[in-house]
Amino acid sequence: LTFIERSLTNTFFKTRNTGFAFFNQHFDKRLTWFTFLNQETGERPPDFRTDGDWNVTSRITGLPYISEDGKRWVHLGASWSYEKATDNSVTFNGARDSEVIGSALLTTGAIVAERYNIVGLESSVNWNQFSVQGEYVNTQVDQGVDTRGELDAFYVQGSWYLTGENRHYSRKKGAVGRFRPNQNFSWNKKWSKGHGMGALQLAVRYAELDLNDASAGIAGGEQESLTVGLNWELNPMSRIMYNYVNADFTSGAGADNGTLTSNVIRFQVDF
Repeated sequence: LTFIERSLTNTFFKTRNTGFAFFNQHFDKRLTWFTFLNQETGERPPDFRTDGDWNVTSRITGLPYISEDGKRWVHLGASWSYEKATDNSVTFNGARDSEVIGSALLTTGAIVAERYNIVGLESSVNWNQFSVQGEYVNTQVDQGVDTRGELDAFYVQGSWYLTGENRHYSRKKGAVGRFRPNQNFSWNKKWSKGHGMGALQLAVRYAELDLNDASAGIAGGEQESLTVGLNWELNPMSRIMYNYVNADFTSGAGADNGTLTSNVIRFQVDF
């Protein structure tokens, strides 16, 4: 991930599901598809459980262009998810682009619903050390009796590797691949000559979330967020991340408005 937290589009996606996945690649792995049949899953043990009806999620990606050295590429993708509302109710809590608060800034509360469809469009372009990507997600909530609510979110982000690296593309996954610095960080090399510095990445992201639909009686609020990040990739397994986040939000009732500004630092090790 380029930023410490995922974007506001993550509002509409569940963190845990249990089911069966089917996937494959075609045309020299320039086209990938993925289908997931699942049931809703409880958050974590001892509440880990499956309940509700079976749902389906599908995603297709295309790679219309990639250079021979892999440093320049264009990615396109689309996804669709059909979900049955458990107990005829669904709640969307706004994703947090800063975890300095314990709860979401926005929430729709319980919406009477029979089912809902989530459609996503995604695109990413990498040109040497520069990259731009974006995603739009539209959720239609079927409340029955010819009533349907519509909620959406999007983000656009750009990044630049100051030390000359580029984002790698995984044809197998149809997504951005794992990053590796040109040189790992080392105390024993000459930083002034560009040796042993690791990799430095500068990034910026703008995102919007709309959880309001007056025609359907949904008043979850709106949010606009700007995130500026600086990542120091020490090696393929560890990095230091800094994010400045400015989030302007308005609650559904319009009574709770404000701006949340936060500075977040993370030291990350994965294995």
